Amino acid sequence: MIIVRPTADRTATGWVSTAGTAYEVVDETSYNDSDYVISPPLGTVAPIIFDIPSIVAGAYTIRVRAKSSGFNAQIRIILLNGSNEIQGISNWQAITNAFNTYSFLVPITVLVSKPGTPPPKVEKRTADMSVFQIDCFSILNTNEIIHGTVEINSPVLNVTDAKAKLGRYVRFKVEGGPKDVPYSDYLISFVVNTSVGSKLSIPINVRVYST
Repeated sequence: MIIVRPTADRTATGWVSTAGTAYEVVDETSYNDSDYVISPPLGTVAPIIFDIPSIVAGAYTIRVRAKSSGFNAQIRIILLNGSNEIQGISNWQAITNAFNTYSFLVPITVLVSKPGTPPPKVEKRTADMSVFQIDCFSILNTNEIIHGTVEINSPVLNVTDAKAKLGRYVRFKVEGGPKDVPYSDYLISFVVNTSVGSKLSIPINVRVYST
């Protein structure tokens, strides 16, 4: 298990910290409800953005401790890259007027390569069960969406629960890997039906580290 915490404020306009900079009051190993950040009034478009250490594609659980000041407030988590492009997004979560810890599952999307370019690569560890979500938008034709079943070709790794989502994504779980070498590379592929009756082949490189 890899644990990362905020390392700096990227954007905190309109937010008020009760002590120090914003990230310093939310990066504790154990939570401290006596220091926190306060959002702007509800309805204000002013997200707070923190820098975190680099992470690879996969599904991450983000834990946030929060409360509302008596309003019908909701929060969600969006993971960005260094160019502020969205890489993963959680569902909205309603919060109460007392401090609680909320967990958000955020899959980081991997964009499928265009034909003629190398397949995208994802990484995991042997001991982990990892969830990946692949964005197929770049190789879909105009008005074409992913539709129907997903066929899996993975002769070594245990790839399960593959499914098409929202017309452009393939989501799947990966388990297993090497134990006697530092890492191994595997090529897995999917065949997905599209809305126009064609089949879409999606190759993915998976690097699995033994530790």
